[in-house]
Amino acid sequence: MRQRAVWLLAVVAAGILSTSCASTQEPVRASPLPPRPASVRVTMADFYFVYPNRVPAGRVVFDVTNAGEVPHRLSLFRLPDDGISAADHLRTTAEPPAVPLQNMTILQPEDEGTFAVDLVPNGRYVMASLLVGPDGVNDAERGMIVEFRTRSQPWAWLLLADLLVSRNSSMA
Repeated sequence: MRQRAVWLLAVVAAGILSTSCASTQEPVRASPLPPRPASVRVTMADFYFVYPNRVPAGRVVFDVTNAGEVPHRLSLFRLPDDGISAADHLRTTAEPPAVPLQNMTILQPEDEGTFAVDLVPNGRYVMASLLVGPDGVNDAERGMIVEFRTRSQPWAWLLLADLLVSRNSSMA
């Protein structure tokens, strides 16, 4: 019995010592998470895109919906700064303007899809659907092609700048 009491006392003492030693150590800090990427909502209709007029640079998540009556497929290309429009390029060569950064799967009417890409600041890009219809005409030739340039600053910096300007002007 006495031996059991000594054993129990030793276990309790060890627990107290380990707890007191552990409390002197600094807590482990988790590394910060990377910033949440910007999100761009794109709606594909029969034969045009609806999207925001500003697309940020950096990591961007594209949330795409086919609101049309027929299947569509969003392809995203980076264009060279040669001044030739993607539509003119397609008209003269019938080939895509560049290697696509992203080719979504074909979205049936009411389907949705998502992809993420890294867009360079002030980059020139084109969204197009190059699906060929039963009549042999592709969606881009029907108008489903649009060019855009990324903004040089991500949205978060613009919001922060607006906040600082409004805060500084209220302090004056």
